[in-house]
Amino acid sequence: MEQYNVVEITLPKKTIYRVHQNNIFSGFKIEYRESQKKNTIESRRRSNSRAKKRIQDLINLNFTNDFSFLTLTYRENLMNIELSNKVFTSFIRRLKYYLKQKKTFTNFKYIAVLENQKRGSIHYHIICNLPKYINFKDLIKIWNKTIKQNKNIKTKGGSVKIKFSEDSHYNSENLGFYLTKYLTKNFNNPLFCGKKLYFCSKNLKKPIRKNHLIDFKNKDLEIENVIKELEEKLLIDTTKILKYNSYINPYTNKEIFFLEIKNN
Repeated sequence: MEQYNVVEITLPKKTIYRVHQNNIFSGFKIEYRESQKKNTIESRRRSNSRAKKRIQDLINLNFTNDFSFLTLTYRENLMNIELSNKVFTSFIRRLKYYLKQKKTFTNFKYIAVLENQKRGSIHYHIICNLPKYINFKDLIKIWNKTIKQNKNIKTKGGSVKIKFSEDSHYNSENLGFYLTKYLTKNFNNPLFCGKKLYFCSKNLKKPIRKNHLIDFKNKDLEIENVIKELEEKLLIDTTKILKYNSYINPYTNKEIFFLEIKNN
């Protein structure tokens, strides 16, 4: 069973270090305190924060150059999240099959976040790698056919919008903000509590993660001591520190130190 207190996450442009004051045992979940179990809002806030970090990391790894924005909406004022997500996954399955049949583009990958419109209806914001030569009319047909074949949706049809990176002002740095802002917006909506709010394809590149167990000489850690220990034991280059801070782990009430290092 692995034991560690430092997590190292490598991304294309930077490496992130998270230093825990207490050792973590892989395979075991840290116990919640009773007060935290009951605090649904706090739990959702932590979950939302983790999701935003994960999406940003995945975007930095997978959508740095050419990418496309896809928006899927329903004609019906659909507010049932489970039903909507079922339709969405069916659409993705049909789209993959369509691309496979075309044999010109088989490595389709995406990250999608759902949002409810002002009228209440759910729609999806998707960042993906669909090429510019994709037949837009076919996309509309696939989406509408998927909606039509679901018997639980009365008003058939919907719309599809697509935009490509070269026609937008987004890059990999602000792209994450574009997508994760919808997670923040959904946070205050009680209808979204406990629901699946984002989707990622399985073929996305994942950040490289390493766990380390370091015997810190000074048990009462301060950020200066943490940096010195990481420099000595993990050979980090302190001249390339982008930022550092600390926050309280809500599960243990212990401080976690956060450090970003610029890669060569």
